[in-house]
Amino acid sequence: MMLSRIVQSFTVGMRIAFSVMAAAVVCLTSSVEAHPFHASIAEIEWNPRSARFEVALRINQAELEDAVSAVQGARFRIEDSAEVDPKLRTYIQHNFRVTFEPSDEAEFHWLGAEAELHEIWIYFEIIPKKANPSTENSPPTGRADRWEDLFPTEKSSSRKSIVDDVLVKNRLLFDVQPAQLNLIRLKCGRQRVSSQTTAETPSVRLQLNGL
Repeated sequence: MMLSRIVQSFTVGMRIAFSVMAAAVVCLTSSVEAHPFHASIAEIEWNPRSARFEVALRINQAELEDAVSAVQGARFRIEDSAEVDPKLRTYIQHNFRVTFEPSDEAEFHWLGAEAELHEIWIYFEIIPKKANPSTENSPPTGRADRWEDLFPTEKSSSRKSIVDDVLVKNRLLFDVQPAQLNLIRLKCGRQRVSSQTTAETPSVRLQLNGL
């Protein structure tokens, strides 16, 4: 029950956004009907309070099973469970990452999974080990020289929620589907930016500053 409520509150807006993006992709690719179209979508939202990226990943289940099977060297099946299989976790952690710096080794916190007819939703959080470089006016760790340092106002701490520059690596399914298109949508407060990764460009830098 708890997981169901978490997932529901976490993804209502993300699923609406997915429908919009999916419709746009269909329009863009309608002229290439002779070739099968493979796409996933990752909805990423920065939570300034927890300092985590919240991720809802929608991906083709059969192709994901094929990709994990290829890595494991044995047939892998996704069980009908709300839990994320350890082998699936390993595959995603190796091929998907959201950080502020290329060398950052982020921590994953798994929330669960939800299967649909052909796709599966996977929910997790990514915790960057290196702080957001856009963060300014953070609470002092030593002596406070100013009154506002002791009791920061909403204005003085507003920069904490801003994310200017984010690195996203999404190589999911490229090993089994070279033509795979991985759509990405990053949200931070009212700011939003979209991009995509391909086998030729598996990583992208997303900039929200000024949007």
